Amino acid sequence: MMPYSRALKNLKEGIHDAGILNPSSDLDFYENVQYIAKIITLKTIIIPKKGLSLNSRESLKNITIGKIRGTPLGDSFDEDKYKILEFTSYGHGVSMLKRGRIDALAGNAGGMNVIGKFNLNHYFNVPDKFILGERELWLVFLKTRIMLIK
Repeated sequence: MMPYSRALKNLKEGIHDAGILNPSSDLDFYENVQYIAKIITLKTIIIPKKGLSLNSRESLKNITIGKIRGTPLGDSFDEDKYKILEFTSYGHGVSMLKRGRIDALAGNAGGMNVIGKFNLNHYFNVPDKFILGERELWLVFLKTRIMLIK
């Protein structure tokens, strides 16, 4: 697990032979990368605090959203229009919500499982989560490494 930019750089420099990345223009120009298989489709969601309902992008403009540093919220999500605080982990985000510093937590649906895992549902309005979008993660290999494997 590492930031997308570092994983991309490591592929470009040949430090890593493969990675699990989302298809992007960053990879498209790099002719040495071969998409092997789609691994998973992740939903990007925003879960509000208890008592708050999110039903449109407009409703996101009046709240403070917390997200893990570097987490992409989607190409169509212009972060300049929203009040966003970044943190280092979902645990830190939950702590900020409990203290009233943020109104909602944003991230991928897989990472947001921390809410149920640590029995924190009483702080969140999980049924009224807002789905920002989806992104696919693919297993990609450097073409030069695939030839060695064959």
